[in-house]
Amino acid sequence: MPTPTQSVIQSKNALIDTWTVTTVASGRKLAKLALRHLDGGVTPATMRHENRETTMANVTISEAIAAPAEQVWALIRDFGSIADWLPAAEASEADGSGVGAIRSLALAGGASARERLEVFDDAARSYTYTVIDSTLPMTGYRATIRVEDAGAETCTLHWSSAFDPVGVPEAELAKQIEDSYLGGVASLRERLAG
Repeated sequence: MPTPTQSVIQSKNALIDTWTVTTVASGRKLAKLALRHLDGGVTPATMRHENRETTMANVTISEAIAAPAEQVWALIRDFGSIADWLPAAEASEADGSGVGAIRSLALAGGASARERLEVFDDAARSYTYTVIDSTLPMTGYRATIRVEDAGAETCTLHWSSAFDPVGVPEAELAKQIEDSYLGGVASLRERLAG
């Protein structure tokens, strides 16, 4: 049973065991730590200390593409086919479909990742996914990709993520992720132009 300074919240998602939130018993929120238990691993979600919040690293791109939003969405909406348009993904395969599907990736340089589809909104042309297992030096990766209509023959691809680097400088890892996203946009532009 949780102590007065600790509460445990059960998740509705069977793959997430619990969230644990700890606060100082004095009533002042001097420290607060949230831990997420995913597939046996624990990753920090948010940390507060003396009213300062330590935030996760973030990468966000918003790139115009000279094609209708529906056409771009048709190329990227299949969660399992990311290797068709993202150069950093040498191969991809999905187990299942819809929310909860698991995507396995073979990445350039020999890295690998398994990602879970968390949210899918066909009408908004958007999906959100998390990395559940990876050889990449990070934890807590969560990303959303969205295609926004910007006129009859143009759209904007928005791709954002948050993550905690492990053992590498944040700026270095953020640059690699941003370059991967921009490589995907360049690949989409090339496919749509030809």
